[in-house]
Amino acid sequence: MRTAQIVKLFTHSVIALGVFFALKFFSPVSIEFWAVILLSFLLWLTFRLFAIVGQLVFEIRNDSARMLTNIERALYYSNSLTKEIRDLVELEKVEKKAHENTSG
Repeated sequence: MRTAQIVKLFTHSVIALGVFFALKFFSPVSIEFWAVILLSFLLWLTFRLFAIVGQLVFEIRNDSARMLTNIERALYYSNSLTKEIRDLVELEKVEKKAHENTSG
């Protein structure tokens, strides 16, 4: 999250520096002035896209880790439930066999 904020701040500084250099070195009616403004805007757009993609990758990674943890927890619960059911079935078989031996 902090990296995305740093990139966002960096993108705004690119715009500010582009406007500063355009105003300092070129006349506002010249083509070079508008070329520098356009270039700084395109750099801003590119860096913003990188920041957005980076944020999405970060969120996807965190969500996938959370999902894997939930799946592991569910599998552990399922395995323990299966073991408990198996133990109960075996206990029932033992009790049934013991009951048959005492009654027969």
